[in-house]
Amino acid sequence: MKYNLLFAFNNSFGRISQISFTKLCNKNLIKSYIKLLNQDQTNFTFIKALLDGITFLFILNNEINEIARIGREIESLGGKKKLESLCENENEIIRQEAMIILDEYFVEVEEENTETK
Repeated sequence: MKYNLLFAFNNSFGRISQISFTKLCNKNLIKSYIKLLNQDQTNFTFIKALLDGITFLFILNNEINEIARIGREIESLGGKKKLESLCENENEIIRQEAMIILDEYFVEVEEENTETK
């Protein structure tokens, strides 16, 4: 069931104008995604699909300047800590992809937070 949900979610992305932070939060999609991320650490295909989906969330929302909001939402749900733990995964591909997400997208969130203080 969880695999069906994950792949349906990954394949449901439409045009950028159809997917915004508000829509994602209203439908609790980000929360569901992070919940899935917390469930399984051993299945390479599953984790890789989750990381691909998270990357896609950031890419889509970068186009509409909502990347920081997505990052804050993921972090508030414990997703950033989970990504950090995946940087220690036994699989090199998973480690690298988790590091890329953290380096590419969460640095901007941290920089924005320090600018607003």
